[in-house]
Amino acid sequence: MNQAVGGFILTDINNALKQLPEHYRDLFVRNFEGYKYHEIAEDRICQSVR
Repeated sequence: MNQAVGGFILTDINNALKQLPEHYRDLFVRNFEGYKYHEIAEDRICQSVR
């Protein structure tokens, strides 16, 4: 894949992510970044307790 096609794909992915509600977008991005499900859940629980 060349850089031009990769740029279009990245733009499409970012546009799709922007359409998601923030809490879904955050979960998806964290999972993509390599966080485990239990790490994401623990963080979300800590945020809701504050």
